[in-house]
Amino acid sequence: MYSQGDTKSYRNFLIVGLIFNIILNPIFIFGLFFIPAFGIAGLAISTILIQFAGCVYLFLKVNKTELKIVLKIENFYPRRNFLTNIFYQVIPITFSLFLVAIGSFILLFFISIFGDPAIAGYGAAIRFEHLFTLPVIGLNTAVISIAGQNFGARRFDRIREAYFKALSIGVIIMCFASVIIYLFSESIIYIFSNDLEVIKFGSQYLKIAAFIIPTYPVFFISNAFFTAVKKTSLIFYNNLFRLVILPAIVVWSILNIFNGEFQDIFFGLLYMNWIFGFFVLLLVRIVMIKKF
Repeated sequence: MYSQGDTKSYRNFLIVGLIFNIILNPIFIFGLFFIPAFGIAGLAISTILIQFAGCVYLFLKVNKTELKIVLKIENFYPRRNFLTNIFYQVIPITFSLFLVAIGSFILLFFISIFGDPAIAGYGAAIRFEHLFTLPVIGLNTAVISIAGQNFGARRFDRIREAYFKALSIGVIIMCFASVIIYLFSESIIYIFSNDLEVIKFGSQYLKIAAFIIPTYPVFFISNAFFTAVKKTSLIFYNNLFRLVILPAIVVWSILNIFNGEFQDIFFGLLYMNWIFGFFVLLLVRIVMIKKF
């Protein structure tokens, strides 16, 4: 549906699914009328019901497009060339997502040196920060759809236009988000905890992260570009260096060589992200010259 320009149907499912989660979760956890109390298992039951309804809805929406799903036995025959092409596209992205988890683990390992309040403050802050990355994820999806389609049509001018427009929009949105995060950093953490130590650590992170997040569109949208032009291996190497190798070196050096404090970790990551962001822009430019 994304490839055909329909980004609303899945959005509608997510919104309705959220509403029904709010309604069904307490019903299946605590019980209501003839529905018994399932406890924590009620969360799983409501999730299964909502996901099943979503699958039916999206299946019907797809069948209203030109890409109708016809269940014929020949449609299930493996096509080697087709599957091989998908395999080589998917594997680097799969491992790059795996690197995201590894990078988070490494960072938490270093943060744990400063105790449980530091972990709690960072954990609360990062969840709120993720809310502001959602528009960039949306731009990522849009660029993959538009750029991928135009790469097949060899309309390279449209790919450039989509990339740079999405990048500009993403940076503007993130700059506004930076102001909000910086000004309300303490109030944001207070929503999750009233522990002064937790608030201090979480606020320290958010005030520095406010200057990091304008670089996020560069990474998200560049990864969308690499996906569209079938250069997914570059996504793997980007994540390997940006999320694992460089942060491990930078943070270890700050803590062990320069005897840095909690906030110094993120000052180091701030400089690293900005420098690496310019490198990624240069890499995109090189790929555009070679591919186009």
